[in-house]
Amino acid sequence: RKHLSSIANYVLHQCSLTLHRSVDDLVADFESGLKNAALDNYSRRLVEYCSLQALQSLTSPDLGDTLHEGSLGRFTFDMMLAWETPTPSDQQITMESISKEREDRKEPLGANEAVMGDDTSLFYSDMMPLLVNEDPTVGEDAYVWFGSVFPLACDVVNARFTFEALTATTANRLHYPAYDKFLKEMDKSFNFLQSLPTPTGVEFAEDEFILHTEGTAGTQRVVRHIGTGSWPG
Repeated sequence: RKHLSSIANYVLHQCSLTLHRSVDDLVADFESGLKNAALDNYSRRLVEYCSLQALQSLTSPDLGDTLHEGSLGRFTFDMMLAWETPTPSDQQITMESISKEREDRKEPLGANEAVMGDDTSLFYSDMMPLLVNEDPTVGEDAYVWFGSVFPLACDVVNARFTFEALTATTANRLHYPAYDKFLKEMDKSFNFLQSLPTPTGVEFAEDEFILHTEGTAGTQRVVRHIGTGSWPG
């Protein structure tokens, strides 16, 4: 499709394979729900629609397997790339902007800039050798959008802070190795939390689990003190 960038076309094709439907069928369904087919950001909305349909299909018990083999991480990263550059012109503008930033970073550092400041994050700094490449990278807005449709990627409330931590050493551009490692660590943490025993006297819904426990005695009730009286918390 000429109005889509190469990465957007690729993502739509992958979505069609995931859903076992043709791209034309997906586009037809998307356009049938539009009040005006010529709405602003048509290409981006199309990417959003197809990505969401594919993600709903991928959210299954074998999610962890596809995540750890790398296919899910790569697919979802491409979704963010497609969202950020849905049209050829968007892709060209983004590439030019990134190239300019790289050229600017080649300028000699000033006397005060040559010393690493206290505010320089070391988060994922051990991955720097992996991140120095020419592969496409994701910007903040794309990451925040993706967090709203795929919570494993980030908590949408704190998405911008998470992005800042992930990209502190890579000039505010998210590289795939850091994103993939972060996804796998998040999945590992969720699996651990879900495996914790349920405290006595507490009932959880199917999708609920403990995030944090204070103290070591899981069977004792929390006591709330109000004035001179004590009440179950």
